[in-house]
Amino acid sequence: MAKTNEESLRQMERTMKVLRRIFQFRTELESYFSDLQIKLFQETIQAMYKDLLALSQNKKVITTGEMKSKVKECLNHLKRNFPSSLTPIYKDLTYFFTLLSYNWNKQVGFRPDIEQVIVELRKKLPPTTKKVSPSIECRIRRIEQELTKIEERLKLLNQYNPPVFKLSEHYLKILSEELKKKESE
Repeated sequence: MAKTNEESLRQMERTMKVLRRIFQFRTELESYFSDLQIKLFQETIQAMYKDLLALSQNKKVITTGEMKSKVKECLNHLKRNFPSSLTPIYKDLTYFFTLLSYNWNKQVGFRPDIEQVIVELRKKLPPTTKKVSPSIECRIRRIEQELTKIEERLKLLNQYNPPVFKLSEHYLKILSEELKKKESE
């Protein structure tokens, strides 16, 4: 398994762990959603997780229109019931559910309308919660990995300091001094 794939898998597992923990607070969730809606969320989360897990194992995943509708329905429930005074449980549910559904939609669902609802929900979250969009988070991780590789190469290059570099450095200093003299004249 590739390093980025392992990292993605770890992040998905962390997301699932948080989502499972959120659903342990059923009483709080019932103040926003009916029992059927809570059950729909749980089933949808599990199905998305199953699809993404299969993809991480290089299995082909084909979803149904019904599954896509369930994801959008859950997102619409979040959007419709969004409280004016945001509680930690609702904030976390919105953040982590949109994160999971965004990744699922990008790789399995391919529905722009789902992505649009995710974007709308993310805009409603406070800045300290939403950080950056999931696609940007993924790109940032890739850039960080590349920068780490570049940094390692630069460290090796810094250790490599042939005499020609020292001679060039001396020559540049002399040129710089001569330019300063000409400018001052």
